[in-house]
Amino acid sequence: MSARITKPHLLVLGLSFVLASTLSGEVSAARAKARAKIPPAWIGLIGTDYNPNHYASGSPFNAHDVFYVGSNAAFKPITNVYAELSQLKAAGFNTVRSYQTDPYSWIEIIQSANALSMSVIYEAVIPMDGNQDSINEAETVLNNVIGAVGTTTFQNVVTLVLAGHENYNGANVDYLIDAVQGLQTTLAAANLGKIPVSSALVSGDLVSPPPNGDIERLVASYSAAAPLAFDPYPFQWGTWPADQAVTNATLTNSIAWDYSQVKSQSFYTPPRPILMAETGWATAGTGQYANYYCYQQQNCKPGVTNAATYLRALYGFVKNPLNTAGALVFEAYDEPAKDPSHPNDAENFYGVFDANCKLKNSNTNLLPNTVFVPGVNLGCQGFTQGVYFSVAGTQPGSTTNQPPFIVTMQQTNPSTSRPANMTVTVPNQDRSNLSVTPWPYFLIFDGATVTITGQTSGASCTFTAAVSAPNAPTWTRTSCSNPNYLVNCSGSVCYLPWNNF
Repeated sequence: MSARITKPHLLVLGLSFVLASTLSGEVSAARAKARAKIPPAWIGLIGTDYNPNHYASGSPFNAHDVFYVGSNAAFKPITNVYAELSQLKAAGFNTVRSYQTDPYSWIEIIQSANALSMSVIYEAVIPMDGNQDSINEAETVLNNVIGAVGTTTFQNVVTLVLAGHENYNGANVDYLIDAVQGLQTTLAAANLGKIPVSSALVSGDLVSPPPNGDIERLVASYSAAAPLAFDPYPFQWGTWPADQAVTNATLTNSIAWDYSQVKSQSFYTPPRPILMAETGWATAGTGQYANYYCYQQQNCKPGVTNAATYLRALYGFVKNPLNTAGALVFEAYDEPAKDPSHPNDAENFYGVFDANCKLKNSNTNLLPNTVFVPGVNLGCQGFTQGVYFSVAGTQPGSTTNQPPFIVTMQQTNPSTSRPANMTVTVPNQDRSNLSVTPWPYFLIFDGATVTITGQTSGASCTFTAAVSAPNAPTWTRTSCSNPNYLVNCSGSVCYLPWNNF
């Protein structure tokens, strides 16, 4: 069986930033200690692949994928990532894996997951055609993320580190082994050596590995506690019907068939878990542009009903302990910007939720939790009715010296009619590395009242915003309490005054 074509996952664009005080803090020490004793339950695990950059092609939200959106029930400011992870948890997904590469995004995903008692599978960027510099960069990013969230939080939340994604090419196994070992060394140096490291491969690499022994060597480099991870897609092979595409072990390219093939390989030692790091069923579109085998055979069968049938069978397969299976559903949200040149590409339509966080056809059979209530758990619904803006300092040497400030917003999400108010205290941080600690971004709706206050000066400026998505806001009214401290808002950026605001 030939390997499935690698999907062109969306790259992170634009500036990077971290939200240092989004959440109410880490879980209690007792809770963290108890949680740390629980080994990863790979057998029976049902999670999802999650990309915050899931909006329509051209949306500014795809250029900066973490921003404050309001407050939770405890009146703590939250981000879009927190809102979406809350929805995914309610849907029954307790583990998320992302493809994000910038530290600020990983930091927010881990912090939000920590606050929600969810787990994260961290993926390091190890490109197929990379070299030692690529490994060094991945180790630097990992260290930055660990330093920002703290060792305890990282230990409690991150259950697996993947050395890249679908990156074996038949000639680079030594490089991939070096990457696995380099990440293991990085974790050990941070006192996180108990977190396992492996990688995610196309299905064919495990189902029908090459005879050269590369996969045996690569698997041997994995941490002993790591699952074997691969990406099976019966849909892309035209395997049918949808339920038997999971359960029928005599049906070539079904999940059960794939598992039987993997377990017959010399590198497999029972009862090692096998993790489907990606698997899903497109709900719309054509397989033409990704050159799916099912398109070549004219038997692709996308659709919400078929996807629900496949996923219900998948959840049952995973919950059977005899299968030693775990699965990450690809994916949480549609990614219409993945292939904007071909908007009907099936690659854009694997989400159980659409790009605006609506459960497709309100069909709860897509989810592990079939009693999920779509009208209660809204995720990002209505966000595209607004735009975002950032707040940045202008004080000389502001990368380290800008005093703390407070951003207060009074507004309503016009799509959901729910309050989107927030009060965010932004601390003094070293912002010399904007990929780790950049200036914060905020979601803003039409008619919002925004007040920016300096904690040192006590001065404040209040603005009213006119918003016509997707354009930058127009600031229609300004009132400052002290003429010596004027905040200047223009377009999508508000600039703090330079004089120790």
